Amino acid sequence: MQNLKLGSLAGILLGFGIMMGSAPQGLSLPKLWISQSISSQEVPVEVEDRLVEGMGQGMQGHYPEAIRIFSRLIQEYPNYADAYHNRGIAQAKLGNKKAAIADQQQAVRMNTELAEAHQALGLLLLDEGNKDQGIEHLQIAAQLYQKQGNKIAHNRVTKQLQSLQP
Repeated sequence: MQNLKLGSLAGILLGFGIMMGSAPQGLSLPKLWISQSISSQEVPVEVEDRLVEGMGQGMQGHYPEAIRIFSRLIQEYPNYADAYHNRGIAQAKLGNKKAAIADQQQAVRMNTELAEAHQALGLLLLDEGNKDQGIEHLQIAAQLYQKQGNKIAHNRVTKQLQSLQP
């Protein structure tokens, strides 16, 4: 996947629950940012390819393999918020909620603009019974999605927040 095209990457990412920012369709980029916001660490396209490989494993339901790939990326690039976020998704899919929460917390510490990690963390915290912090992260995610112009994700999170109102 050396000559990665943004259009084809978007389909892969949407399938694993990640949204991409808008950029001209078919634009070839030497370096890619997986999340809508700026990643906490710029990495070469080869590293992004490995992230996408992990996402592909997750899309196929191979969560342990996805976790292995993301963990290796984290070892090599310890400030790579996207790897923590995606590992957290895979951990959650396996029911490892504490590990998933820890990964999402690390992702938002590294990149406070990573709306997807705030959303995932908010939902995980709500599921664990931590309503106040869960709502707080969902509100942050909604604000970030709005700021980033991601209307679909903003509307989705806004509906999630409305469903939590008494």
